[in-house]
Amino acid sequence: IVSESGRQKRCIDAESVLKARKACPRERYEFKGEIMQNGKIVKMDMLPYDYQKLRQKLEFTSNLELNSFYKRFQQFYKSIKITKRIIETYKDTIRTNEMIRLKQQLVRQETQLVRICAEE
Repeated sequence: IVSESGRQKRCIDAESVLKARKACPRERYEFKGEIMQNGKIVKMDMLPYDYQKLRQKLEFTSNLELNSFYKRFQQFYKSIKITKRIIETYKDTIRTNEMIRLKQQLVRQETQLVRICAEE
């Protein structure tokens, strides 16, 4: 598929990248949010508003992974989306009784989703 000259060029490129990586090793960096890269501790009120807002969103979404309600909500919502997609994609090829069953299933799924949202 690749010509001999193309392979040779890629081999030369790979060697030059390897040499560059050896010549300039990467510095290890760990993001710590409140601590800048130079090690200075920054107070939250001194940070720009956009950064604070982004940080709050990040913490919110990180905590959602631990929330069992959110996981159940995602599962129900995903099943609703899949059912809607099946109905939309195959509406011309599905038989009438299958379409009725899919629509009934969609109504059940939406009812379950509303029920778990009401419980929370």
